Amino acid sequence: MRMFKKVGIVGLLGLVSLVGSLVVGMPTSSATTRPVYLQLKPYAGKLAVYQQVPTSTQTLQNGTDATVASDQVYRSTTTGKYLTFKYRHVQTLAGKTIGWINQSDMKTLTHVTKDGLLTTFKTKQLTGQLQLTGKSKKVAVTVQGPTATKAKLTTKKVAAKTLTTKAYTVVKQSSTDFGKYYQLQKNQKNYGWVKSTGFKVATKKAATTTDLPAATTKKIDALVNTNHLKGTLLMTTATTKTPVVRSYGYANAATKAVNTEKTIYPIASLQKAMTGTMIEQLVQSGALTMTTPLSKFYPKVPYAKTITIQELLTHTSGITMPEAKPSKVLSETAAINWTLTHLKSTNQHTWHYTSANFTLLAGIIRQVTGESYAANLKQRILTLAKMTKTYAPSKLPITGVVTPYAYKRTDYATTYTISKPLLASELGAGDLSMSVSDYYKFVTVFNEGKLLSTAGHTNLTSLITTHRYAGGLYYAADGRQSATGYDNHISTSYARTGDGKVTVIGFWNQANHTTAKATTKKIETILTK
Repeated sequence: MRMFKKVGIVGLLGLVSLVGSLVVGMPTSSATTRPVYLQLKPYAGKLAVYQQVPTSTQTLQNGTDATVASDQVYRSTTTGKYLTFKYRHVQTLAGKTIGWINQSDMKTLTHVTKDGLLTTFKTKQLTGQLQLTGKSKKVAVTVQGPTATKAKLTTKKVAAKTLTTKAYTVVKQSSTDFGKYYQLQKNQKNYGWVKSTGFKVATKKAATTTDLPAATTKKIDALVNTNHLKGTLLMTTATTKTPVVRSYGYANAATKAVNTEKTIYPIASLQKAMTGTMIEQLVQSGALTMTTPLSKFYPKVPYAKTITIQELLTHTSGITMPEAKPSKVLSETAAINWTLTHLKSTNQHTWHYTSANFTLLAGIIRQVTGESYAANLKQRILTLAKMTKTYAPSKLPITGVVTPYAYKRTDYATTYTISKPLLASELGAGDLSMSVSDYYKFVTVFNEGKLLSTAGHTNLTSLITTHRYAGGLYYAADGRQSATGYDNHISTSYARTGDGKVTVIGFWNQANHTTAKATTKKIETILTK
């Protein structure tokens, strides 16, 4: 028996005893101006579709088997009725007519926009891995969001079993009118969304400690002290409920003020990831593209027509600039002009790390939004991440900021002064100061997908060059993230393992920068074991 006949025959059984074997009636229809959005419920991918509302039991058997999708949103503005049978005239969102379909074969959608896009609800953060509840088969993974939530979705077919391997982590769960979906990361990079059907999530066991094992702490302390590092160290592992913070030495040796979790440090190049994130937010909104030329904003820079946003984000613009310190604290506009005056554009689009690239990006953010870099930073990152101890040079507090030192046979042998003019000249590239906890808040929300959509995160990290750098961070092949900064004799380091289990952030006001970077890596290795 053809699938569409099942609906008509079953529906008629209760009517035949009343009106005989052939029922004839007048069909009715009505139209509404407001569309209703629908999900169809096909049998084996097909439904009975009619060109007009049936007028008799005879015509009930004249439907056509039509192929329709259960994971697609349809629309209807017209209803019809024949006896007790109710129908809707169904179209695709693009306006292609499907035909008249019995309302018992469809579901009216409630969580949907006026344009027919599904909205999400019951969203929560997760940390776990997928497990199969049945046989492995090909499943659809949608990159930008759950099925039918975006006008354009990139879809890839993947073996369900593949998504259960260790490389994939579930980071979020959301529901739509189509069902429940899981957001996945692959090696710490946003990968896409998969429907929950056929899967369950094995959540990771809750952490059981607020501190590191004594033996581990002893190793780390010895490593820091042997290398004469003074500063603040934040660490997380798979077994710590909250970040573990260890502080070493004085923030100010003269006043005996010790370094703490709240101590403020200039973070130098660690800021670049924030600027890169804001640029990607503007790309997501359509205000920029990765191929937008620099000439649109700064046409007087030599070869600006050949320099793209992507090249600025990856230090392949051909721009170079020595570190030069102005004589006074600069405003944002003055800092950009300082960079424009001192940079050199070579037209050699190869790797060359320079803060000038990110100061130009900061200027582009200002031009596109019509607001200051500081206002954008507050709105787009600081507020979302709940960062409360982050300061521009002109806003640095009088107390609580580190004093830089150098070790020369003894600790605190040489005292330096933080140059606010130097900080201010590096807008978007190294002008911020903050606590180690504030930087941890940033990298956490960045990796949780709260600052960028899945597509945006993928777009930004897909820019990786041969130097494994994109948008302010280095990315190893296994997904490990890292960044380092050095300015005003302050050394800063960040590292996060590919599986996200271990994070190390070190802010040091007495350090050899090369030694500090190597120490961060060694601490990461200790915590990973």
